[in-house]
Amino acid sequence: MFANINKKGIAIVTVLSVMSILMLVGVVATYLIFNETQMTKTVKDSTLALKAAEAGVERALARLLKSNLDNSFSGNLDAASYSVSVSKISQDGMQETYEILSTGTANNASRKIRVQIVVERSGIFKPFAADGEIKIDKIKINKPFASLLEMWAANGFQIADYDEINNLTLGSSYLQSSWNINFVYDQAFTPSVKSLSLSIPTSQINCDLGSFSSDLDSISEVDDTNNDGKIVICGNNVTINNSLIINDSNYYDSIEIYAQNNIDVQDEIKEKDSGHEGNSFNVVLVAQDGNITFEDDAKIEQHGKSDTYNITLYAGKQIIIDSKSSFIDVTGRATSNEEGGVLIVAGEGIVTSQDYWSQADAGRIHITGKEDTNLLIWSDGDIELKGVHFTGSNEDNLRTLGFIAHSDDPENDPHDILIKKFHLTGSENKAGITVEDLENWYQRVDGLTKTIISGILQQIQAAGANTPPQLREVKFWRVE
Repeated sequence: MFANINKKGIAIVTVLSVMSILMLVGVVATYLIFNETQMTKTVKDSTLALKAAEAGVERALARLLKSNLDNSFSGNLDAASYSVSVSKISQDGMQETYEILSTGTANNASRKIRVQIVVERSGIFKPFAADGEIKIDKIKINKPFASLLEMWAANGFQIADYDEINNLTLGSSYLQSSWNINFVYDQAFTPSVKSLSLSIPTSQINCDLGSFSSDLDSISEVDDTNNDGKIVICGNNVTINNSLIINDSNYYDSIEIYAQNNIDVQDEIKEKDSGHEGNSFNVVLVAQDGNITFEDDAKIEQHGKSDTYNITLYAGKQIIIDSKSSFIDVTGRATSNEEGGVLIVAGEGIVTSQDYWSQADAGRIHITGKEDTNLLIWSDGDIELKGVHFTGSNEDNLRTLGFIAHSDDPENDPHDILIKKFHLTGSENKAGITVEDLENWYQRVDGLTKTIISGILQQIQAAGANTPPQLREVKFWRVE
């Protein structure tokens, strides 16, 4: 009897022991499976975070090579995210060294990639460049440039009260991030006005008034004698001493004035205030071998409802601004789906008289409205303007601008850009004019305006200055 009891006790103990061992194995297995799952999830999150960090680096590289860079940005890649900071470490001539730090995050996992690269920008066209200094006495920009604008000055800067900019050393740059402008103290490629060798095609121009063999000193009334929808005035020297009105009784949409030597503007060339929507406003002034002078209240004024406008000034020598008012005054545009263009070119400089500088509007360029607009001022000589007020009221439109002062001998005869008041206000986007903008501009104009823009593009092409920035060296690429 006792033997049977012992056998039953041993059996119970054995069963309990086996059950305990099985339970322990189950707990250990569960623990190991849980840990393995957590490790797998951690590895997966870490891999996702690394991929996100790599995506951030690739995006930073793309921005750098498009010259369109934010100091910091972030984004998402599937279930992960990345944050990137980019800083310029140094600049040696046209070569810039950047460091990129990209942090990828997925759940609780975080991975970092640090990259240092060298970018060369020697081939890029610079829309704002001087072979001498760039001087701006007062600057106001209430909305940053849509893309990074590089201002290049071979002899440095004097920009308002910004000591950091004014104290740049050769080969260095200063990023004013609130404007998205990079100030570069170095020599840039600048096309030459004289290389255009512009010549008025006199045999192809049908003059409504005057001829190239004599001076035209007085204009009282001009008719469109050949019914081509534009007024063409010709002369050896031409004086505009009466108001010329576009889109008046017969709705002419263009006035073109050609002179072998000088054009003296003493009155307004303007669109009638009641101009009709659907018309265009085009003004071309070409002084092949002389000066264009704006005196007293002289101006080119567009205040009507034209859908498009193009204003072109070309002087083989100087454009002299001796005006009490804005010599270019464009306001009151009625449409927002068209483009305007203002092209000012001088072979020996743009000079503004200081007699009226105490007056607010004297001697300035004033452009506002709803349309996209290109503004390019180009000279083989100093560019000296009392003021530039370039603004708009439509957030969807774009203002592109360029100022280029070229010298054939920059070391001994450098040429400066001087703007007393530089106001780029309004709600629209602003950007430096690009080769693509010039090509689009070329497609929508004709005559000598087309010839001038073609000449710029040819020089850019010949210099290789439309080549995009190049990635020259990856100094290191490491995961942290």
